[in-house]
Order: sequence, then structure tokens, then C-alpha cells
Amino acid sequence: MQPRLSRRDMLKLGLIGTGYVILGPNGEVSRSDDDVSLPASPFTRPWAAPLPVPAEPIPVPPFADCVTVDPVTGKRQYHCVPEYTRFVDNDTTFFEIVAEERWVKFHPDLPYTSIWGYRDVNQPVETASILGPTFKARYGPFLDGDGKPKLAGGVYVRHHNQLPLNHTGFGVTRLTVHHHGGHHFSRADGFPDNNDAFADPVVYENDREPRFYDYLMPLLDPGFVVDKDAGVPHTDSGETPSTLWYHDHILDFTGQNAYRGLAGFFLAFDDGALKSVVNKSVNKVYIIQQVDKKIPLETIAKNKDLRMDALLEDMETIAGSGTKLNLNYAVDEMLDEYEQEEIVEYFKSCETSSLQLAQQELSEGNFTWEQLKIMRIKFLSEYGM
Repeated sequence: MQPRLSRRDMLKLGLIGTGYVILGPNGEVSRSDDDVSLPASPFTRPWAAPLPVPAEPIPVPPFADCVTVDPVTGKRQYHCVPEYTRFVDNDTTFFEIVAEERWVKFHPDLPYTSIWGYRDVNQPVETASILGPTFKARYGPFLDGDGKPKLAGGVYVRHHNQLPLNHTGFGVTRLTVHHHGGHHFSRADGFPDNNDAFADPVVYENDREPRFYDYLMPLLDPGFVVDKDAGVPHTDSGETPSTLWYHDHILDFTGQNAYRGLAGFFLAFDDGALKSVVNKSVNKVYIIQQVDKKIPLETIAKNKDLRMDALLEDMETIAGSGTKLNLNYAVDEMLDEYEQEEIVEYFKSCETSSLQLAQQELSEGNFTWEQLKIMRIKFLSEYGM
């Protein structure tokens, strides 16, 4: 039997902090590079579930407490957080996110695990991804009515905290959201001890009055605001990071809270590299809603004055961005069960998304481009890229 060492014994021996030993659950010392001494990971079957791809959040209307509509002209006046006001107008995109505890399965062979996660309020709890929704937006500046660069635009996110009120143990339910790598106001940057400087971002909705905290990402180049205020052209594109992420940032518990699941991606593009479905296809929300209602694809295309191939291209872009489209009702009218299975197996093994090559490889089935295209969309929705 191996000798048991307490944490104090290890401190005396100078072992803790060296990175070379691990104190096991039975008080046994193991080398960190000794796989034999480490507990075995549970066995899981490979390729048992599709890759979970977080969907984009769906925009919401401007919040009622942030906008007033002139009854005569219909013009909107925005009066959000004072620091944000001049950066918010009709080009600003609004989102609403909730932080909550959920029980998820990381793999079909594993038991349910409790996580803390961000969820788009438009996404049902049952289908929410483990990671928070993936934001996709474009860098400004937007242009005003005269075609000149302006300050307003960007992304406005309202965060709600619905985590357990009396939690004890790993992590804390005091939250402040940090958009890692972005350029924002101090108020919106998730300062680690942001407890008293502004309205308290630590909000509970269980047994207290509902509260929230608003974050604004102007998505402007560093220096743009200074140049705009000075009335001079902004010529320095500065630092425009694209692959960003957001996570909880509360003092001393950032790591624990992110480990529990409070994290997600925020992808920002310039006009030359823009891939956001929200900007690339103005029909996105309409298409999603119509597919959810199982409206025939021909009707969807006709209502938006689209050719069928153009509609399917938009659908592929939506599915490729991580938003699942349940097209079974349309696929079942085109292909029988065995034909669908044949095409899915091909897509699983192929190394290209070329439908021309797919038609050649599946020539015995005599599939049309439209049939393969809709199956490609179904495949992306169920298995990811």
C-alpha cells in the first residue's frame, strides 16, 4: 500500500507548485506525466452524435425602456444607458441573453452533467447548445443619411442572470460579462470587480425583482471616436480583432465560472470578409420561421421573390453558421429513407462539399442538384461542417 500524503505533507516536501505531481482521490501521489496512475477516462463510442455547433442568436426588437417612438413622425429616439446613447440608433442590433443552469449530455454514453450556460432567449432550453450562442457581426462605421461615417450601430446585448440564488461550491453566481479582445466602454467591458461602480451586474430573478445588465459593443476601430469628435477623417484602421469570445469575468472566479460553461464566441468581420448570415441574408429570420412552420419551400421562395436555387443557397449559409433547420418535412417529399441514408453516408466520408462531385459519385441514384443540395443542408444542420 502506497503512503498517504496530506496537502500539508506535500507543502513540506515542496511538491505543490512544481507541476510534476498530482494528489489522487485516495491521497496517493502520482507523477503528472504518468498515465498509468491517473484515473481512466470513461469509454465513449466515436461518432455517436453530431458535432454541437452553437447557433447565432436571433435579434430582438429594441427594448421598450431604451426607445421612444414619436406618435406623429414615427421616428425613434434612443435613451439607453447614458454612455451608450450616441452609439445607438436604427442600425444597432439588439440581443437578449440569459445565464442559467442546465443539465446536458456531453456524449450519449455519459450521464447528464450540470453546467452554467448563456442562452439566447429565442432558443428553447431543450435545444440550447452547451457553449453560448455565437455572435456574428460586422465592424463599423455605419454611414449616416449623407453617406458619412457615424458613431452609432454596433451590437447591444441585455444579459439576465437566472443562476441559482443560494449556490455553494465551485464557481459563484455573481456575474459580469467580458468581451475578450474587443474595444468597449469600461461600463461594458466586464470589469472584474464591477460591483459598485455602476448598476450592480449581479442580478437574480428567482425571488427578487427581475434585473438585467446591458452591454454595448460599438465595433469601431480604436481611435475612430476621437477622430470623429475632432471632425477629422479616420485613416488608421487600427486593431480590428475578428475571433473574439465572451465569458464571465467576476473577480477571483473567472476561471471557475468559464469552466462551468459561461463562455461563447463573438466573431466580427469587416466588409471584405463578412460571413454573418444576419448581414448576408436579410431573409434569415423569415426563412427560419417558415421552416419551423413546415411551409413548402416553393411557397417560401415565391413569397420572397427568390428562385429555388437562391433559397437553398441562403438555407445552406444559415445551416453552415450553426442554426439548425429541420427540413425533414421537405426532404421526405423528395427522397425515401434509403436514398437519404445513402447521401448522408456519402457526405460523412467525402472530403469536399462539391455537389458536382457528389452527383458523379452517386450517379447510380440519379439524384438532382436540388435533392443533393437540400440533403447537404440537412447534413449541416444535423452534423455540422
